[in-house]
Amino acid sequence: MLAWILQRPKLVRELIGVVIAKFVILLIFKYTLFSYPQTLHMELPPAQVAQALLSIPALHSASFR
Repeated sequence: MLAWILQRPKLVRELIGVVIAKFVILLIFKYTLFSYPQTLHMELPPAQVAQALLSIPALHSASFR
């Protein structure tokens, strides 16, 4: 694979390098920022999350004054 990349024109090698670098950066972000919740008590049952996302919030009359 490496020999194939080295035989390609310069533009193709640079594009392949950029794609590989972006993939590595995205993996680093995924594992460092999004792998675990910040605290253990942040987990909620899926049914409660679905109900909160799908429910219509009540309108308060005080907000219209």
